[in-house]
Amino acid sequence: MMGVIWGTIFGIVALIVLGIWLTRKQEDGLIEEEQAVGEKEALKALSMPVEQKLRNAIYECERNENLCKREINEVCQNQLEVLKEIGAPSYMDIKNKPLFFKYHHPLTGEVRYYYERDLNKDMSQEVLERTMVVARNHAQHIELMESKISFFQKLIASHRENLERIDGLTGQNKHIQKLNHYQAKLDELTGKTDIERNAIYNEYLLKEIHEELTFQEECFKQYQALDLEYNKPIDQALDNSFKIKIKDIINRLEEQDPSKDS
Repeated sequence: MMGVIWGTIFGIVALIVLGIWLTRKQEDGLIEEEQAVGEKEALKALSMPVEQKLRNAIYECERNENLCKREINEVCQNQLEVLKEIGAPSYMDIKNKPLFFKYHHPLTGEVRYYYERDLNKDMSQEVLERTMVVARNHAQHIELMESKISFFQKLIASHRENLERIDGLTGQNKHIQKLNHYQAKLDELTGKTDIERNAIYNEYLLKEIHEELTFQEECFKQYQALDLEYNKPIDQALDNSFKIKIKDIINRLEEQDPSKDS
């Protein structure tokens, strides 16, 4: 009889212990899940403003790049109008044949050669010289537009690379959530866990991207100020000076490029 009683008591105690263990296990699971959700939301909160800024910057750079391409098309057309009256062009590069002017459209790749022998005989030397000056100013302005396009393409490439880095963090964070459950006990023994280290790294990387974007935004503002300052009729000296200043900005962007050290 006593054996039955003790067996019953033992069974009740075992059920109580099991119930407590299951409850704690469930609570641990909920805590782990809450931590994973918290990490995900923290990463999302940190990355979204930067991600939106990057997308806006890409849109603005692409818009400006297209404006420069449109201006190149317009200037090239004007250049052809100026050259049209001086003589028939050739589409072949003939060595040792004196060249008056070489027309080149950087976007289409079209090249036309205006050789001295083929110039209009009725055109005075003064008109030919003025035509040359205007055509060269056009060519210099086209080179300036190419420098602007290089600047915008450099920013676009960097912004897209940083977007990919953010996407990589998001994918990695999903994988970390799966690992979180399996190393809960190990966390207590090893101090800072891989998850915590990854979270710290993710936050650091996003801050690095934000700092890089801030620097690039400052470079873009400097470009806008220069564009406003040099926004004058086509002038060979001014265009050349502007082109040098844009090259200087591009060099500073390249010096700050984090991929150089990787």
